[in-house]
Amino acid sequence: MNSVIKDSSGNSYKVTSDESKAPAVEYKKPAKKSTEIEIPENVTIDGVQYQVESIADNAFKNHKKLTKLVIPASVKKIGKNTFKGCKSKGNGQSAEEQEKGI
Repeated sequence: MNSVIKDSSGNSYKVTSDESKAPAVEYKKPAKKSTEIEIPENVTIDGVQYQVESIADNAFKNHKKLTKLVIPASVKKIGKNTFKGCKSKGNGQSAEEQEKGI
């Protein structure tokens, strides 16, 4: 547990639970600094499906080009300084709210 793993796109995650019934990860950082990022609700790495339950401290720190970030409902915790130094913080809606057009 607590090992850092990467998905097929190169995004980094930290394993927070390796229980076979409920494996979970924390989103650490994107592979590259894109303008739009969608964090998945689940990610499969090495044949194991993990639920993304949190976003790490400093995950998007100084990511000045970020204009849109979609956060799934599975994320229950967002770390410290996650958006420090970002120019745009978006509208603060969850993915579910965005899909519904709220």
